[in-house]
Amino acid sequence: MLSQLNISATTPLGATIVPGGATFRVFAPRASAVYLNGVFAGTTYNAQSQDRLLSKDANGFWAGFQAGAGDGDQYRFWVDGPSPNGTQGYKRDPYARELVSTKDNPFPNCFCILRPSNSYPWYDGGFQTPDFSDMAIYQAHIGTYSINTSGVSSNFLDVACKVGYIAALNVNVFQPLPIDEQELNPGLGYGGADIFSPVAAPASLPGYLTALNALLAAKGQAPLQLADVSPGPNQLKAPACRR
Repeated sequence: MLSQLNISATTPLGATIVPGGATFRVFAPRASAVYLNGVFAGTTYNAQSQDRLLSKDANGFWAGFQAGAGDGDQYRFWVDGPSPNGTQGYKRDPYARELVSTKDNPFPNCFCILRPSNSYPWYDGGFQTPDFSDMAIYQAHIGTYSINTSGVSSNFLDVACKVGYIAALNVNVFQPLPIDEQELNPGLGYGGADIFSPVAAPASLPGYLTALNALLAAKGQAPLQLADVSPGPNQLKAPACRR
């Protein structure tokens, strides 16, 4: 049963883990109903029933609190279009931090994964932006910058492992082109979707971890652990640790 615990006008959009569960909030002003489905604490909810219905406020935001929801749980929304003849179907969370596509539920009707926003050990506390007059900007598209296999896009960790090369050029500002999931593989960077959950690195992370830790060691920083970069969102955060 969904409730309005922890829900207010300042509740973040997307899915947010809070004590006792998670809040869910999505903007769908023209929808006649938005239901939350998924697997929470081992229990599957897959129905368009009153107990799965999010509550709509006067500004078109739908929200609800799922007790027991936690890191790694899967979810998605079922949206009914405007009455009386609107379409209906599953929708991904526009603010999802990670997606999972399976044989039974392939993209675009895939599930989102609930992830915490504060699980990464940041190393950038001492970072200072260069003065505007001293900036040397290097612009790159993450998906094509470091391709080493034909037909396969590169990822954030591939680019992070090139930091030595970029630094040798005396670059002090790295500017990625639009960072989002691409419908084409590889894409040019402008036709994306799922702006908060682009595909992260593959499961073969130990090699990346070795390269990242070498960069950190050169700056006198403590090494990352494999668990620090295992969830997809943390792989996207890892390049920031070497600034």
